[in-house]
Amino acid sequence: LLNTKIVGAQKLLTRMLVMMRLVAPGDVKPTADTWHLVAQACGAGSWDELLAEHEAARQSVSELWNRIKQEG
Repeated sequence: LLNTKIVGAQKLLTRMLVMMRLVAPGDVKPTADTWHLVAQACGAGSWDELLAEHEAARQSVSELWNRIKQEG
């Protein structure tokens, strides 16, 4: 079973992916307003805060996969 840290990480990464595709599809170049909108939609106070949360989420998923590989 997955712990709540991983569930939260998955939700954040999914939310970010969906928002980025909605506000900057294809070749559209995001603007500062776009970054702010994405951060707000993901529950972060700023783009920099969202990037820090994104990195923490990535680390959580990476740690999970490493544990799975070691057990398998």
